Amino acid sequence: MSDITPAIIFSIIAGDALGTPLDGMSRGHIKSCFGQLSGYPDPEPALKGKMDRWKKPGLYSSISQFMLLLGMSCLRKGSCIDAFFRSMTDSPALAENGYDIFRYPDGIESGFIARCKDRVGGPVQSAYPSTRILAALAPLAFRRTAPAEILADATGFLRLFTADPKTLAAGLLHVFLLKSLAEDGQGGPDPVRAAVACAAALEEMIASDCSAQVFASGANPGVLAAEVRVLAEILALVAGADSPGAAEDLICSHLNRTIPNRITRATVNMPSALLPYAVAFTSFYRDDGRILYRAAAEGGSSAPFASIVGSLAASFSGAAAAPEELLQGLVNRKRISTTADNLAAGAPGPDLAEEFIRAEASLTRKADEELRARTRHLKKKPEKKSPSRADREQALARHVVESWTKIDKAKWKKERKQRGQNGES
Repeated sequence: MSDITPAIIFSIIAGDALGTPLDGMSRGHIKSCFGQLSGYPDPEPALKGKMDRWKKPGLYSSISQFMLLLGMSCLRKGSCIDAFFRSMTDSPALAENGYDIFRYPDGIESGFIARCKDRVGGPVQSAYPSTRILAALAPLAFRRTAPAEILADATGFLRLFTADPKTLAAGLLHVFLLKSLAEDGQGGPDPVRAAVACAAALEEMIASDCSAQVFASGANPGVLAAEVRVLAEILALVAGADSPGAAEDLICSHLNRTIPNRITRATVNMPSALLPYAVAFTSFYRDDGRILYRAAAEGGSSAPFASIVGSLAASFSGAAAAPEELLQGLVNRKRISTTADNLAAGAPGPDLAEEFIRAEASLTRKADEELRARTRHLKKKPEKKSPSRADREQALARHVVESWTKIDKAKWKKERKQRGQNGES
């Protein structure tokens, strides 16, 4: 690990905690409800009465939980991916507290958790994308191992969750970009230019030097290299943008040529859109002390977006990336600080993962209790009963009869009147 690790860990977790309550909201809605963000916002004013979506301010999600567990696994001997999976399946703390300690997971995270319950290891075949798992890869960027081993570990970790080549390509680029930015430090190249160079080197690694490792992890090297090339093309485009908005437009217009459903913002659950936009966003605001606030205010997939921006910003600016009020307001700050120090020092500590999981279980229970307290006076909507086939047919027949418009009825009356005048029955 590296001495940059604590700063990156705190920036990822602060970005996650800042963006989680705002997930799914639009940029305009966030601005109209909160104005300029300050500290961790309570999402209640922006929920429009939908309090079932409320999330505790300052509390991070499964993004950070998986990231910290992976970091702890990297301290063990042997394959860190095998150690990560064993820490999930063999954990007495998880067996005792249940796997629901993971907060707000998306579909592929939930699928992985379900497989851990059944002790089913190995690569998955489902190809759903996920931007949430990208930030969790950060600890792999700071392992003191060969690039080929980092690539194999990152691919293996991602394949525990999804077979989506776009997620794999974005995850690998994120890891190697983090590594490059941290090694170059504050005087290094612009993040976009660094990302373009990393993408070119990564494509070469996948296509030739490490194709066997990629194939062994269950991914197709040719397809994966092609997806990295797409990311390189997008990054080359945004290198010429003069604002974050212009960069976002370039990303969306480029991707809309090949996807069935058009996108109008880059903070969607699409790794090939969100990662390049995070890189461009960091490039524009790299010296701005409010970069995490700005990232969370972008809306959409705000938690993964702010987490990735936080990791990139901290990789070259260190602790300055996360404002002090965010660090102080972070739930479970002391334990995270101890964990980050252990990861930086390469010291696993006795039962570090078990202690972490038990603490997370307690945090999740408290958050659930607070949500129930806030929603106990709300009236529950009656459950909708699925109509039977007979009910559906009756509704359709009624719809056909009632669709007889006024024009049709007037025309019928006119024809009937004419027939009466002509002596017709």
